[in-house]
Amino acid sequence: MSCGRTRGLSPLFLRIDSLHLKWKRYISKTNQKKKKIDITYMYWQNKRALLEWQKEIVTTADEGN
Repeated sequence: MSCGRTRGLSPLFLRIDSLHLKWKRYISKTNQKKKKIDITYMYWQNKRALLEWQKEIVTTADEGN
């Protein structure tokens, strides 16, 4: 009885398993894209911070003179 039950369920489990794998692949792909976006965002954030910092240096140097 139990054997027949598992045999009946196995295709369903296989289907769920393949869906799970597809979902995992999809998530990993989107995460890779997200990482790229995060890196470019961080780059621009740092660049902006650097420019602001340079402005501050220039203004303090002007005030010093």
